[in-house]
Amino acid sequence: MRSRWDLERRWKLASGLYREVYNERTQAWQLQKIPKRLRPLCGARTRAGGTCQARAVFGRARCRRHGGLSTGPKTPEGRARIAESNRRRARRRENGAV
Repeated sequence: MRSRWDLERRWKLASGLYREVYNERTQAWQLQKIPKRLRPLCGARTRAGGTCQARAVFGRARCRRHGGLSTGPKTPEGRARIAESNRRRARRRENGAV
């Protein structure tokens, strides 16, 4: 069975926000946070049709303006509103409208 640390390490490497480096002083591999300028771009579609050029929030795929800091709806009313929105979007896609 894998340890929790090993699973966290693998997730961090897969997220693209960390890299593994060898520390000569301690003679061990360590995770190092990738500098912000090297992190992946948000990539959300803008109103102009291009992609957002902001950097993604740590551990997320989007920037803070496009939902990277969002924790989602918490109230039952909010969850119902999102569910209805998703159903409408799915129906539009089925009918051929994007």
